[in-house]
Amino acid sequence: IDRALRSRGAGARQADRLLADVRAELEALEGMLVRPVRGALGFRDRLLIVPHGPLHLLPFHALWNGRSHLIEQHEVLYAPSASLYAQLGEPSRGPRARRAVVVGVADPTAPQIDAEVRRVAERLAAAGADTLLGPEATADRVVPALEQAGVIHLACHARFAPGTPLGSGVRLADRWPTVRDIYALKLDADHVTLSGCETG
Repeated sequence: IDRALRSRGAGARQADRLLADVRAELEALEGMLVRPVRGALGFRDRLLIVPHGPLHLLPFHALWNGRSHLIEQHEVLYAPSASLYAQLGEPSRGPRARRAVVVGVADPTAPQIDAEVRRVAERLAAAGADTLLGPEATADRVVPALEQAGVIHLACHARFAPGTPLGSGVRLADRWPTVRDIYALKLDADHVTLSGCETG
């Protein structure tokens, strides 16, 4: 997979070979991780995966069975740990904020973020979308907005720290809030989208 990512400018022939190599690896992983429990999965629509150790780096949704990817058969969800999943418990069912918050921080390596934020905000206008773009998307402005939102869309850079996953984070205008910072928020959104690299 890393080799395929490094070879983005490859010609069609090399790209076909790289795709075949990646699918072979994904099929071998599917054989080890999914096939043994396929009977227990049955026809369930949704899979919740709690990876451990190096499996945090594995795109389970891309696993290949020789005919299709896992995401084509099941909605694939991830939880960072079973203890955290249990700690979160059932979401509250009280009155819910319906307002949407759309946040974007573009730079020369991701210049289309501004356009994405504007289009998403237009689509969410009926929900009353608040837009925080570029220098306005500071932690002091974003955090209170997120805590009041029913729908959240973050379009910004992200980084995954495999050695210290809680140190992973997303880029705002003035800093990189980490997973630890995000866990401390009082979020009650129905829908959150992280649109950026390494957000899985």
